[in-house]
Amino acid sequence: MERDAQGQVYRVLSGKAQLADADLPLLAAFPALEILELSGPGITDAGLAHLRGLASLKKLYLHDCPVTDKGLENLRTLKQLTVLSLQRTKIAGPGLANLKGLGNLEVVNLSETAVGDAALAILGAIPTLNTVILENTKITDEGLAHLKPLKALRVLNLNDCKITSKSFIHLHEHYDLRMLYVYGCEVDQDDIDELKNEVSGLAVYYD
Repeated sequence: MERDAQGQVYRVLSGKAQLADADLPLLAAFPALEILELSGPGITDAGLAHLRGLASLKKLYLHDCPVTDKGLENLRTLKQLTVLSLQRTKIAGPGLANLKGLGNLEVVNLSETAVGDAALAILGAIPTLNTVILENTKITDEGLAHLKPLKALRVLNLNDCKITSKSFIHLHEHYDLRMLYVYGCEVDQDDIDELKNEVSGLAVYYD
């Protein structure tokens, strides 16, 4: 735990001391909590119900947890949330619809989950997003078209996804895009050059 200048707990990182659902009611004692990191098999959908009242929460990291789409309904009240990381959870996509009302959400990390193109259609309806991390997911070339509405997009990570550089046509109007990661993807130098000509200042990272 970390405290601010006023002595209020604003950050809780579970670290090696993996917490479980039974521990999460204790978080209610920290009304100023802004950053929360939970990991491990003991955190489930049921436990996320105890996060509903954390009105000050801005960054939530749920990694390596058996959390599913159903559990995301418990995040609908977290109106201050700017960062949500769901890496290596059981998220498949439909539950992301619960994030549409989070008007401050800027960063979503879905790395190593089972999300596919349908999930991108949901993310495309969250206009505040500027960073989307989709490494090693099930998205395809067609799915990238769903991200067109994200005019604030600056960072897009597609490492180890089943996409090709032919999908880059969907990114030509993302003029604020600055970093595109496509390691492990099937990319062509001509397509990369064309994209960089359309999007000034873009850096593309690939192998």
